[in-house]
Amino acid sequence: MSIKMTIRDLQAMERRKQILDVSKKLFLEKGYHATSMRMINKTVGLSEALTYHYFPNGKLEIFKAVVEAGHEKTIKQIQQVIQTFRDDLPLKDALITYGKTVHSLFAADDSIIPLVIREHHLLDKSEYTFINETTQQLIDTFISYLTSLKVKPKLKVFDLRLGILQYTYNFTTSSLFGESLFNDNYDEYVEKIADLTIKLWCE
Repeated sequence: MSIKMTIRDLQAMERRKQILDVSKKLFLEKGYHATSMRMINKTVGLSEALTYHYFPNGKLEIFKAVVEAGHEKTIKQIQQVIQTFRDDLPLKDALITYGKTVHSLFAADDSIIPLVIREHHLLDKSEYTFINETTQQLIDTFISYLTSLKVKPKLKVFDLRLGILQYTYNFTTSSLFGESLFNDNYDEYVEKIADLTIKLWCE
């Protein structure tokens, strides 16, 4: 039996989402410690008492809720990308898709992963292992794609997981150094990395 939500319930959900959205932006811009409850309240336009009504344990509870929401978004993003790795997808296209996905996970303006890595000491291990789990899921899917008989050109014999990890580092590194690493032309950078990888991986 479904429970019908009242207008008050919907308003509470919207207000809670508003607090989380504002807090996430502040955490990403300033970091956890430099973001105060007063700053959150002022930006949202709520009294301190009302913010604590929604989040009784204050800033840490808000931070953990932001991370949880980011976790759910990351899983959805990975699931969407995984569906694109069809057996008949050209290798270069797959490498570009994989690389851009990794980069976006770490470098997108609204990505929660850099924040979680920086502030992981505030979280229980179970609250941030999703980063490793989702990355491994992406790698496992890519390995399955590469071992498909339809992938052309033919791959050399090598440790696929190690090769993919090395390829992955190109994009986690670019997310740390930003546009300076690829001279403001990100698409060209990704294509060059994909072309080089094909030369290294294929017969």
